[in-house]
Amino acid sequence: MLMLGVTACHGGEERVTPSPAPHGRFTAADVDAIVLGPADALGGMAYVDGASGIQDLQAFARDDAELAHLRSDGFEVGHLALFFPKDHTIRGVPLTNDSVIVQGITGLFHDAIGAERSLDRYVGDLRSRQLIDPRDVSSNGLGDQAVGLLGTSPDGAHVLIYVWRADNLILAVAGVGPVERERVRSLADLLNGRASVRSGA
Repeated sequence: MLMLGVTACHGGEERVTPSPAPHGRFTAADVDAIVLGPADALGGMAYVDGASGIQDLQAFARDDAELAHLRSDGFEVGHLALFFPKDHTIRGVPLTNDSVIVQGITGLFHDAIGAERSLDRYVGDLRSRQLIDPRDVSSNGLGDQAVGLLGTSPDGAHVLIYVWRADNLILAVAGVGPVERERVRSLADLLNGRASVRSGA
């Protein structure tokens, strides 16, 4: 899955042809209806058009091994919603570890089994490599395999991330910098609610 450090990747058109196993309940059309967009920006933040949007397989794989795993898992399409401070997007104020950055990450897989495998690897990578001294925070109510983690990035930034699965869809919301936990959780709940509506749950 997409790494927290990847904040400037651009959309592409590579899609994976899945095996003829049963499909999950979510489709690419559902992804379009669920993901975070410009209207979901937290106060003082702006949606980054140039880096947000549909993401190809390369953007969701940190190396060739993960690329092969994602193909095997039936990855179909991903989406990144990136939010920067308005001071940066409008006036070009440089980003620092004290800047708030928010990411919404969505990955669609052919079926729930593949999504489950990818989510397990992603959470394992967060715990072992992407976050220093991660600790669990409550993720109650977010869905299957839900995990909340609070930690520090290798470059010293504060990180809070919620990640969970809804059938064949992986959803994550991350806040980097001094962002309040309630604000990050509110976006996670928003995504989760949209997924529930689309699934008819």
